[in-house]
Amino acid sequence: MESIEGIVNGSTNYILTKTANENISYENVLIVAQQKGYAESNPILDTGGFDAKYKLLILIAHAEKTNDGTIKAFVIPKFIHSSDNLYNVDDVFNGIKTKSFFSDVQFFSGKGAGAYPTASAVLSDISALSYRYQYEYKKLNQTETLKAEDNIILKVFLRFEISFADEFKQHFESIQESYSNQDYGYIIGNISLSNIRNISDRKNTKTSFVLFEIAQSILKNNLTPEIQEYEFSN
Repeated sequence: MESIEGIVNGSTNYILTKTANENISYENVLIVAQQKGYAESNPILDTGGFDAKYKLLILIAHAEKTNDGTIKAFVIPKFIHSSDNLYNVDDVFNGIKTKSFFSDVQFFSGKGAGAYPTASAVLSDISALSYRYQYEYKKLNQTETLKAEDNIILKVFLRFEISFADEFKQHFESIQESYSNQDYGYIIGNISLSNIRNISDRKNTKTSFVLFEIAQSILKNNLTPEIQEYEFSN
């Protein structure tokens, strides 16, 4: 397996579909999602990206060790081209693309939120408990560990409050486009994953990142590492 990417949270995909296609505000769509059972009364686990992150961690637990012991793994919203299989994954559906050496790219899609998908997962767990089945994560016990690769350059769209404009520009490797008004601004450019985390961790500021593509990896000692990629949209 070389890489996995996809949409793994049906609740946020439902919200994004409605806001984009029907021009409904986030606040109003969230209320509808809660009424339909797609989102919890406190939706932060879904809308904050935590659910996608936890699913990513489960996948990483099954990851094979690479030659240099590193892995690229992150959760971030992403712009999708109309030719991409994920482009038509709307509403409460999830979609996953896998790429491996022998089978190349494969695509899977199915409902990821709502009464029936949730009930199916709960019944599956109850069934497993009835005959004392336990999910195995044998690689968690391996002595060698994978290291998350932070030195990745990503091309992103960053929206921010105007008071942070000069500071945030310093974090970018290069800037292709920028704009600002009295209240907000945006930057399109290349930035490292570590600097995205630095900006995201800032308190008392509103920022939004959307990924265009992985621009490159910062290569150490001019060696090309073998890296598995796991990239999840919210």
